[in-house]
Amino acid sequence: MKIFFIFISTLLIITGCATTAGNAQLATKFNTIKSEIKEGVTTKEQVKQSLGNPSSTTLTENGLEIWKYAYARGVPQADAYIPFARFISSTVTVSSKEVTILFDKNNVVSKITTSEKVEDVKRGLAN
Repeated sequence: MKIFFIFISTLLIITGCATTAGNAQLATKFNTIKSEIKEGVTTKEQVKQSLGNPSSTTLTENGLEIWKYAYARGVPQADAYIPFARFISSTVTVSSKEVTILFDKNNVVSKITTSEKVEDVKRGLAN
């Protein structure tokens, strides 16, 4: 029973420390986004129905609207769980996804770009 409690506690600590930020729908739809949202076809309203509100919006100098959707997930690596050592140095693997959509003057998708990256972020006094 004691081993089971230790196993469950460890599992909860490890899985419970992952951090996410941004648009959760983007995380699940990222790989199919370009088949769902088509340039010259999909409207602004359809994008909003599919992905929700954008993370940010900007305007081009011509007055066209750009919507950005972003999602990131950080997972601490094993060194983050070593008592006191994590204050010296620890690593978090951050996976990020971004979709940028440009709308034309008729509120139809003119251009869609996606980017994805995974990087290890070092933190602590030694970094």
